[in-house]
Parts: sequence; C-alpha cells; structure tokens
Amino acid sequence: SSVDDCRKAAASGDVNAMYVLGCFYENGQGVPVDLNEATKWYTKAAGLGNADAMSNLGLIYFEARGVPKNYPAALEWWTKAVARNNTSAMGNLGWMYQLGLGVPKDVQKAIDLYERSAALGNAGAMVKLGLLYENGTGVPKDFDKAVEYLEDAAELKDTGAMYALGELYEGLHGLPRDAPKALYWYERAALRAGNASSDGWPGEWAIGRLANSFETGSFTEQDYQIAMQWYQKLAALNDLNAIDRIAYFYSHGLGVPKDETEAQKWSAKATALRPPPVPQTPNCTPANLEVNFRVFSLPGTQVVAQEFRNKTSASCMLGNYELKPNAVAHSSKRWRTLATDG
Repeated sequence: SSVDDCRKAAASGDVNAMYVLGCFYENGQGVPVDLNEATKWYTKAAGLGNADAMSNLGLIYFEARGVPKNYPAALEWWTKAVARNNTSAMGNLGWMYQLGLGVPKDVQKAIDLYERSAALGNAGAMVKLGLLYENGTGVPKDFDKAVEYLEDAAELKDTGAMYALGELYEGLHGLPRDAPKALYWYERAALRAGNASSDGWPGEWAIGRLANSFETGSFTEQDYQIAMQWYQKLAALNDLNAIDRIAYFYSHGLGVPKDETEAQKWSAKATALRPPPVPQTPNCTPANLEVNFRVFSLPGTQVVAQEFRNKTSASCMLGNYELKPNAVAHSSKRWRTLATDG
C-alpha cells in the first residue's frame, strides 16, 4: 500500500516520505489517526529541513493536537518555516501576532506576514487581509481593498472568502447592500458545503443565510418553496436548525402541503440529534442540610455564624456555591456593639 511504501521510504531517510507519513497519521489516511506518530514523523522531517512539516508541527503545538498547547514551540517552527517561504506558516505566524498569542501583539507585523503570504498565492492570508480592511483593524477601513483581497481568495476556491463576500454584499458590515451579489457569493459558497474539512463550514453557513432569506425575505424575495429546498440541503448535513425549520414548514404548510405526520417525523429527527440537556445541580433544601449556629463576641462586635453541611450523597447548590456531599459551608453576620462607657 502507499502507506507501507511511504513507511519504507521514510525509514530509509526520505524526508518527503517522513512528511507524507505524518500527514497520513494526522488525517487518518490509510491508517488510524495517531497524533503521536504524526508528531514523530513531522519532527523528523522538520529536523531535516522540510518546511511543510515545520508548518504542520507548529499547528499541532498551537492547537494542542495530541500534545500540550505550546506557543513557544509553534512560534519556533513557524518562524523556521517562514524563513523557507512556507506561505501557510506565514499566515499562522501572522495570526499569532494579530491576536498576541505567545508573542507581543503586533498587528503591523501580522499584516506584513499576511501580505508576504498573499503575494505568494496563499488564499487564507488574502482572507485575513480582506477582513482586516473590512473591519479597519490595524489599517484604515477600506471596503474596496477588502473586496479585492476576498475576491482574489474566492477565485482560488476559498469558501470562507465566498461567504465573507456574501456577508459584505448583504450589508452586514457597513457596505451598502447589493442583493444580487450577496446571492451570487452565497450560492458559490453553498456549492462547497459538506467538504470534509473546515473549508466546508462556510458553505453550510451560506446555505443557512440563503434559507433564512428566502423564508423571511431579508435580501431576496420571500419564497417558502426555495427556502425549503435550502433547508433540506442543510438538513442532509444534520443541521439541527434546518431540521427544526422543516418541521415548522410542514406543521404550518409553508411551501409544502400541511402535514402533521411529516412535521412530527422531522421533529423526532431533531430530538434524536439534539444533545441531552446538561444535568442541573438542584438547589439545597432543608432536607439536604444539617444547620448549626454559633454566637460569639469579639471586642466591639457580636457575631452569629451558620454552618451548613450537606448530609446527602448528592451535590446541591447553596446560592452560587456547589455544596458537595458531606461538605461544609459557612456564613456569618456581624453587629457592632457599644462599649461599656457608651
């Protein structure tokens, strides 16, 4: 198999094979996901000068993927990868400086790294620059430059750029609304929904914006049938909100014939997918507590203290405090007292 061939080549010192083997283990391609093995092979390849391995290794430490979060290690590996013109590392290192994660916050340094990466064709860096100009972060707000960077990234098939353009033209960030352009970019992003990577998520968000608009008429004409079609696409990706909306449409006959049986079927599907509610710790009651009082005097002060012990086998809430089994909490009140001479 390709994994076996890659393993043999890596064992014989092939640096690129070491990097590819790390990718196999990180992503579960032909082998079970094993982040320890991925880190091992990336480290070997990075130590022999492979910039892609350096970049991936930095991300593993930055995101704490199978290792403790380690910003200094991420900084070290990304800095080395940047020195070898790795565009992904430039974008990631820029993100560290933009947010001040493990390094002093330096938006200008982030912009310099993004611009260097974008000039070498990295779509992710183009998106970051577009959003900086859209929001006026570290640069004067400039919608023309924002659109330019985002469109360049979109032409490189970056789904996040397509979605960002949809939001921009919808008028969500201060640019006057251009509904046809918003529709165009959301539809382009929606076509990429369901990709087996984070690049697919903005496509799902775009479907949600389209479905909502055709339901409410926010930037398109209201059309329940088209809204239902978009919700069905999103429901196929197990989106709970979309499933809930489909149930509602069937229950109220919006874009489809009213059908309570179908509504209940979709509601049941949503219930099955919805995570169970987080158990809430109940409030303490007199039955939970053993209460003791103590009154004592200090110079100039009278003190009444209460002791609460949870005498049950389950935790309960005493105000904002969780009182575990057999645990004790105290409260007290103090009053000033007059001296004997008044």
